[in-house]
Amino acid sequence: MKKKVVFISLLKSISDPRIDKFFSTLSQSFVNCEFHIIATDDSTQSKYNALPLEPKSNRSQKRKKALSYLKGINPDIVIFNNIDLITSLLRIPKTTLLYDIRENHIRNIYYQSNYPWYKKTILIPSILSLEFFSTFFIRHYFLAEQCYKKQLSHISKRKTTILENKALDISYSPTSTRLHFIISGSLSRNYGTIEAIKWFKEYQIIEPFATLIVIGKTYNISYHQEIQNECIHPGIKINISNESIPYLTIKNEITQADIGIMSYQNNKSFKDKVPTKLYEYISAGKIVVSADHSPINTGDNNVIRIEIANYQEQTLERVKEKLAKSNAQLNPNTSWESEKQKLIDEFKKILV
Repeated sequence: MKKKVVFISLLKSISDPRIDKFFSTLSQSFVNCEFHIIATDDSTQSKYNALPLEPKSNRSQKRKKALSYLKGINPDIVIFNNIDLITSLLRIPKTTLLYDIRENHIRNIYYQSNYPWYKKTILIPSILSLEFFSTFFIRHYFLAEQCYKKQLSHISKRKTTILENKALDISYSPTSTRLHFIISGSLSRNYGTIEAIKWFKEYQIIEPFATLIVIGKTYNISYHQEIQNECIHPGIKINISNESIPYLTIKNEITQADIGIMSYQNNKSFKDKVPTKLYEYISAGKIVVSADHSPINTGDNNVIRIEIANYQEQTLERVKEKLAKSNAQLNPNTSWESEKQKLIDEFKKILV
């Protein structure tokens, strides 16, 4: 009898890149297993044998729906990425639990400005308690960042495998022009989306033929409107939503662009992390413009660090000169191929 494996996420979409990496790798390597995805609907469920969650449902409603799906499947293995699912998952008997840690939630809540201080004093101990509690029931942890091994010491003492969020199936398509910019993925204050758009508008003064596409998901209604207002400008196109945009749509825009902009804010929650977008841009043969104050790890020849808040003409001219001289270099270390065997090897042990 085939073992049933379920990937589940309350916040991510069915075609989420990391879910896709896990699903594609394991479903191709373990034909003796039956794979399902439970995640937010984005009209791609037929490709992934997926069970959709309603995008407009709140977290509690999604959790309830996901639990009903799980009871119907009765899985042998569940791979999840939301710690608040742990109490629901324990209701499914004889299920092996694997936790895919994409974010250090405690650092995010503590250092970022998404919550007022009084909510932080509730959320941080609650999440920490859940993470400690979960260690008694979780068989294995997958870590999306090298730095989590050190930051999450209460978890890293358990069985862990680092599976960095490297790019899957993005065709290498370097371009000869340096005119078409892209900002993609999660769009928020912490990621400096508005600052990046403002920098581009200043850069347009010295390079009037430059264009920009802003594409991705917003998590805040007021910030969504700010982005829309900032993008009312010649040469700027937007495709933003408060719901997940199918990844294939974003990938197509990355392929057509010349330069990716990453303007992460100077926030300790980003320290030593390597954003998925960096891997995706470099794998696609794109030059990356990154804020020089960003604490993220961007150690690659394809990355040009710039003063994103410096609009002086001579500074912008230097950026233009650097972009003109830059040549995208293929870096095999940005591909998921370097990670997939680790996942396959660990999954073999779990199936035994």
